[in-house]
Amino acid sequence: MGLNFVGGEDSSPASVDLRVHKDERGPAVAFHGFVPGNERVHRLVNFTLAAVMLVMVLPVFVVLSAALFATQGWRIFYCGSRLGKDRRPFDLYKFRTLDHEKALKLTADKVLPEGSNIETPLGRYLRDSRLDELPQLFNVLKGDMNLIGPRPVRPEIAQQYSETINGYDVRFAVKPGLLGQSQAWFSHGSSKQIRARLNYMHCRAPVSYLHDFMMIANVTANVGRSSVSGIVSGLLPIQPEKIARARANHFRATATLDGVPGTMPVMALGRDNIELLAGTAQVRTGSDLTLTCCLPRGRKVRIALTCVKVLPGSQNTCFQYAPRTDFARHMLDRYAFGLVVVPPKGAFRNGATARVRVLRDRIRAAFTPRNTNARDLGVTGQNIGAPSLPSRAATGLVLSEELGLSGAGRSHNLRQRPGARLSSVSKPALRSSGSR
Repeated sequence: MGLNFVGGEDSSPASVDLRVHKDERGPAVAFHGFVPGNERVHRLVNFTLAAVMLVMVLPVFVVLSAALFATQGWRIFYCGSRLGKDRRPFDLYKFRTLDHEKALKLTADKVLPEGSNIETPLGRYLRDSRLDELPQLFNVLKGDMNLIGPRPVRPEIAQQYSETINGYDVRFAVKPGLLGQSQAWFSHGSSKQIRARLNYMHCRAPVSYLHDFMMIANVTANVGRSSVSGIVSGLLPIQPEKIARARANHFRATATLDGVPGTMPVMALGRDNIELLAGTAQVRTGSDLTLTCCLPRGRKVRIALTCVKVLPGSQNTCFQYAPRTDFARHMLDRYAFGLVVVPPKGAFRNGATARVRVLRDRIRAAFTPRNTNARDLGVTGQNIGAPSLPSRAATGLVLSEELGLSGAGRSHNLRQRPGARLSSVSKPALRSSGSR
C-alpha cells in the first residue's frame, strides 16, 4: 500500500504518518535510492565525481565569487550547521544569498518565508538557478555529504519535524546529498511533509549508480539552462501581466467552480491572481474552484484553488487565489511557474525560451548589414530597387512584440510576418523594379 497521511495532508496540528503499511506486496520502496551497497566504494565514487565536477565548474566558481565580492563585500560564503548521517552535525558551505541579520530573525526556527525579499543583489538569481549550492562540493570531498541524497537540514528544523512527522528520522540513516529527487522536483517553498514522503521511500532503497549518473547529468543541464535564462530575463524584462497571459495561453487553462457545471476560460494566470473571461464566472470570496492545465500528449493537471478576494476595476473577472492543499501549491510551482530544478515536459518557463530567441536574433541583426529601403532614404514611391525579403531576425521579432518586449517589430515597414502583404511603401519599389 502507499504512504498514508493521518488526518489528511493538510490537517494541522495532526501529525503526519509516513510509515508504510505492509500487505501481500510488501512495503512501498523506491527502485533506487540512497543506501550504498559498499560504503568504501560509494565514498570513492562520490569523492572522484565531486573532484571532477569541481574542476569543471571552477571558472564559474571564480566568476561568482568575484561578482559577490563586488556586490556585497567580503562575506561571500555562508557556513551553517546541518545534521548528517546519524545526526552528526557538520558545517555546510554555500554562496551567501541572504541579508545575514534579517535572515537570523526570520529563519531562527523555520524555513525562509516566501516573499521575504531579504536576498542580496545577486541572491535571488543564485537561489533560483541553484548556483548557490556549488560550494557544497567541498562538503562532498570532506565526506560530510554525498552527491545524491536527501537535502541537509538544520538541527532546529529537524527537531520540529521529527516531532510532527512519524518516520522523518529515516533520512539520518544515510548521508545528505547535494542533489536528490526532492531537491530536483520540488521548489524552495514546497511542503516539508511532501518532501518527507519522497525521502522516506528513497532512504530505504539501494543505490543505482546508473540512475545517479543520469540524475547528475539532468540536473547539471537544467541548472545551466536556468542560469542562462536568468541572465537573459534580466536583460530583456517582460511585464508580469504579459507573462501571466502567456502562461494561461500556454496551458489553454480553464477553471471550474465546484458544484457549477461548465468551464471558464482563464485569460491570465499570475502568482497570486487569476483573470477569467468576462461574463463566464460568478466567483465570490471563499468560492472553491479547480484549475485545469493542458499538457503535451493529452495530459491534464487539475489544481484545487480557493478564491481569497475578488478584485474590482477590471472588465474580466479577477481575483486573488490560494491553493487549497500543499500538493496544489507544489503542482503550481512545478508546472505553472517553473520553480523547480528539473521541470516536467510542458511546464511554462516564464518566457525564457522566447527571450533567448529574441536576444539571439537581435545579436544577429546587429552584425548583419542593413538593407536600404524607402524609410532609410526618406522617400516614398521612388525607384530604389526591390527590397529584400524580411530577414530571420526581423521575423523573429514578431514574437517579442507579442510578449511586450521593447523595440519589437514596430520601427520598420519591411518587418512583417511571413506571407503578409507588403506595405504601401514597398509596393512602388517592386513595380519600378519589375519595369526594369
